[in-house]
Amino acid sequence: MKEVKFTSFEAACAQLNISTALPDVSMLAEKYGKALVAHHKLMVLVEANNGDWVVDYKDDNQRKYFPWFEYVPGSGWVLDDCGLEYTGAYVGARLALKSAELAKEMGREFIGLYSDLLSGQK
Repeated sequence: MKEVKFTSFEAACAQLNISTALPDVSMLAEKYGKALVAHHKLMVLVEANNGDWVVDYKDDNQRKYFPWFEYVPGSGWVLDDCGLEYTGAYVGARLALKSAELAKEMGREFIGLYSDLLSGQK
């Protein structure tokens, strides 16, 4: 069963009843602005696709998942698997997902946004 229900930023914004306006990053170097816009979009997409599930970093027993990427020269960022974290985090805490399957699907579906966030390289 497909877990990613909102495959566009606009659909995720509509679900959350928030504006589709993007942060103004015009004063930044392109690669930095690209990363901030990607982070904003991913936070919205993650929240919408997590549904009612809310990450609780005070709960050591709550499982939190993240897509795991490897950089492959000539190919760019590729989804390798998903990572499971408890209270510690190696990526942005606001990007935690409720299940391993959702983390893998999000990584595949939004590889371009994750690439922009991680390095600005495709």
